[in-house]
Amino acid sequence: MLTLPFSVPEAALTDRESRDLSRLTREVGGIWLRAADGQPEGWPAATDPDAIALPVAEAPVFAPHRTRAALRLTTGENRGFRLPDAVPDPSRWSAAILWAADEPALALLAVRPERGGNPLHLSDTEEGLVFRDDDGTASATLPRGQGPWRLTVLACADGRLTLAQDGRQASAQGLRVPPGAAHLLVGHRSLRRGMRKTLGAGRIAGVWLWPGLDILSDAEAAALRGALDGFRQWEV
Repeated sequence: MLTLPFSVPEAALTDRESRDLSRLTREVGGIWLRAADGQPEGWPAATDPDAIALPVAEAPVFAPHRTRAALRLTTGENRGFRLPDAVPDPSRWSAAILWAADEPALALLAVRPERGGNPLHLSDTEEGLVFRDDDGTASATLPRGQGPWRLTVLACADGRLTLAQDGRQASAQGLRVPPGAAHLLVGHRSLRRGMRKTLGAGRIAGVWLWPGLDILSDAEAAALRGALDGFRQWEV
């Protein structure tokens, strides 16, 4: 590696959007699970090495896909991860996922209490991208979108679900949220090995989680929104 004996302005760095997003995510107590090639026993967050997502069932596989390292999902196989108690208050949080799929990927992301409760999950279906609760009270839907990679943002706050992608938003009111912490699930929606029909094929290159913050609406999240938008424009 060539090392030069001088510094350059931050604006000249090619990864400055990632650096800004990583820094601001750390500052608000969030995490960024960023894919790397291999078959890891755990998936540590790039922003907090103590936050480690754990495999749920079949051994996960990370491999290059369209110039990025990504978690490879396989139809009918649970190769997802669980980050235990990642969401202290399931009534207010937001997340984003960078993913790719040529066919419906089905289960992409979920926030699920340890026992009972009302899990929330994001699914890529033939009918569109759906963010909903298990009770069927609140459901937001958008078109699946196009492009080699898609950056989807979720927010849950004040009994409302919001789904955003490609400059579009959809919301749903009336969400019932039970008390108690919840797990973050990546690539699946159940803590059980079953529910095979919800497990599709796709790739996940990154997941962000911001507990206690509505990144789409909160005034204090303005800088973070800007950093995520910059990442989308320059790196997706």
